[in-house]
Amino acid sequence: MLFRKKAAKVILLVLGLLPYIAWLFLFFAYGNGVHATGYFPIGLTVAALASVPILIVAYVIDIYRNKGVAKNEKILWAVIIVFGSFIAFPFYWYLHVWREPKKDYGVRDSGMV
Repeated sequence: MLFRKKAAKVILLVLGLLPYIAWLFLFFAYGNGVHATGYFPIGLTVAALASVPILIVAYVIDIYRNKGVAKNEKILWAVIIVFGSFIAFPFYWYLHVWREPKKDYGVRDSGMV
């Protein structure tokens, strides 16, 4: 698991939500007839576009290093992250980055009462 510290997990979430934030900002700024001027809209759009390939690489590396992802799900998650990109980021982040992996202490339920 690449992202162990809570701060790194939150930064990863913000980067994953950046395309949504940029889309909402541009939708509301330009959708109401008000034209946002200056470098902020351009910078926000460039940051959102740049964050997607960076996060794809980071998540694919995390998928293969994360012991919390089942072996039979690793390829599926990699394909979903690559082709679903920013739509899949929040789902993977919540399921496999934010939530701590379950600890297995070797205790198995035999099914007998």
